[in-house]
Amino acid sequence: MVALLAQLEDIEVPKTSPENLFAFYTRQVQTLDAQITKLQAQLAQARHNLTQAESAEARVHVAEETQEALDSATAAADEAQAQADAEELALEGLLLDLYRASRKVWTHSCILLPPFV
Repeated sequence: MVALLAQLEDIEVPKTSPENLFAFYTRQVQTLDAQITKLQAQLAQARHNLTQAESAEARVHVAEETQEALDSATAAADEAQAQADAEELALEGLLLDLYRASRKVWTHSCILLPPFV
């Protein structure tokens, strides 16, 4: 009992009756239980936050891949538009050449044909 009292003196427990010591230790256990419960709640919240962060990271990764695909598609569309514009200019040039050639043919045909009476 003397050794137990010496240990109790080391942790600064007031010397009291066994009933008071039991109440003291009961309060300490309850305090520790409350701290454990609080830490468990914090751990659960941290795990939840981690899950949300991982989910957000996955969504960001998908968004980045989608943006890369969109950029690639936009570049391809721009290239196709440039090619279509070049082809349109070429066709306009051909139409202009055709118009000029038809005008020459019409002008020559008017000169060579006798007038309609």
